[in-house]
Amino acid sequence: MNAALAYRDDRLEGRGITLTPIGDSRRASQAQGSAAFSNRPPDWLSEAVERLLTLLRLPVGWDGHRGNPTTVASASYALEVLGRIMRPGVPLPSIMPLSNGGVQLEWHRKGWDVEVEIVGGRKVDVFTHNLASGEEAELEINADLSALSAVVEQIRD
Repeated sequence: MNAALAYRDDRLEGRGITLTPIGDSRRASQAQGSAAFSNRPPDWLSEAVERLLTLLRLPVGWDGHRGNPTTVASASYALEVLGRIMRPGVPLPSIMPLSNGGVQLEWHRKGWDVEVEIVGGRKVDVFTHNLASGEEAELEINADLSALSAVVEQIRD
């Protein structure tokens, strides 16, 4: 079976963007075509979806050891997190697999290192490092992404 995903934009309702696994590519294009966008999808969305699809196709052992493939739950929540924190002037982060099936989002810009780990569920671990001040922070975030949004504001153009 080919991995296929559909997305829905619920940002107007405050829920972000939802990524849903579906059985085949035909249904994915139908679901995407029927997604209700109040305006056109954000510029970063198609690149993020493509990258997440690539991560979902990774085989067991993709890292040369026993790395697990990215889970649909992690990929879906990563897209939802991006949908809730991305703003104009914020570039798409690097999107990488974690060997535990999770997804890591990373920005290294404007004097900041921001690393976001998402492993299934609704738990997000964030590490930030301000290169100028040397200040580091580790945050565990659940449903309220306001602390992450505040950090991402620091790297916005």
